Amino acid sequence: MNSTRLTMLGAALACAMMSAGCDDTHVVKTPVFQTGLAAFTNQASSFEKAFPRQYASYRQNDESTVMTEYNGSRNYQKHNDFNDKGWKHAQPYLKNLWLGYAFAYEYNAARGHTHAVEDILEIDRINRFNPQGKGNQPATCRNCKTPNMVQWVQKDGDKFWSRDFNELRENFNVSEESISCSTCHDTTNMDMKLYSIPLQDYLKRTGQDFDKMSRNEKRALMCGQCHVEYYFAKAPGAVPNKVTFPWDNGFDVEQVYEYYKDKGADNGPFVDFVHAVSGVKVLKAQHPEYETWKTGPHGAAGVSCADCHMPYQREDGKKFSSHWWTSPLKDAEMRACRKCHADKTPEYLRGRVLDTQQKTFAQLLKAQEASVRAHEAVRLANEFTGEKNAGYDGLMEEAR
Repeated sequence: MNSTRLTMLGAALACAMMSAGCDDTHVVKTPVFQTGLAAFTNQASSFEKAFPRQYASYRQNDESTVMTEYNGSRNYQKHNDFNDKGWKHAQPYLKNLWLGYAFAYEYNAARGHTHAVEDILEIDRINRFNPQGKGNQPATCRNCKTPNMVQWVQKDGDKFWSRDFNELRENFNVSEESISCSTCHDTTNMDMKLYSIPLQDYLKRTGQDFDKMSRNEKRALMCGQCHVEYYFAKAPGAVPNKVTFPWDNGFDVEQVYEYYKDKGADNGPFVDFVHAVSGVKVLKAQHPEYETWKTGPHGAAGVSCADCHMPYQREDGKKFSSHWWTSPLKDAEMRACRKCHADKTPEYLRGRVLDTQQKTFAQLLKAQEASVRAHEAVRLANEFTGEKNAGYDGLMEEAR
């Protein structure tokens, strides 16, 4: 074969390879699944037939008895120094720290997501603190309890956020319309989809497009719809009581604290309540799990919430994500952790987790005790009737 024919053959092979490389039939694509369900289906059981394994694991969230060392699924009162079941690690300082705020009435450890609606309807801070018709608690409190939020806001617009919580008490099915499939999925094809209006607002404010994000970023943001710090807007020009995420400056504690400095009703510092005993204006952090993850080692490593709390499982040769959103510690084999830490034993991993939790909880109680003592010191100073320094009032304001 002469050199000319070799050259022509090589060129033909190269073209064939290029053609094959351009053929998108070799590109792995996620299949599009058509559920046959309506564009907004909020009944959890509607998904059981098409997704029996996922639904069965989802129903495990109904469990409310199994405890881990520092938490679990039992909704015991965290703010009391006693409980009749003997659950560990209550935080008795909280009742003092929240005097003058609804959380002082009742604050429970969270049960599974399927109980979200039921538990908020039963809790004292909505009932005893907010008798029917008094309007002390806005409908905003329902934001992370049910995907019905989408329809309510579509109907009422921004007026929804300031409606009385109790006005909607009879408007949905407690067992079917709690946090479920439509909280995170487009119900027509099961693509990931944001239902959270506050998160949509944040992304728009900061010029981010959810549709252009990576799959891993989307997976984390599904949890970031609710497991976050947030506040009810008060500043001039804002929609009253609308849930807002304070992330415009970043996710670190200092950045969030800086953000709050001009978000109050008078463009001053935002506060959640004024302490009934000390008169101190208090900014109450909620539950910034997403921020803690994002600024921590797992977020930096690209590990999403779902990797640990929705690990893949196999059943009858089928691979699927568990929809039992719970602690990896409930699995004796620690399989969720060992997906990455394959060289470690379950005993070692469990020990590492518990060691971190113990240290964190000990520091938490120290911080709470110091805060209680500070409130008491301010109270005593407020009540002092003796001779005062000329700058006493200024010092008191600084102390608060």
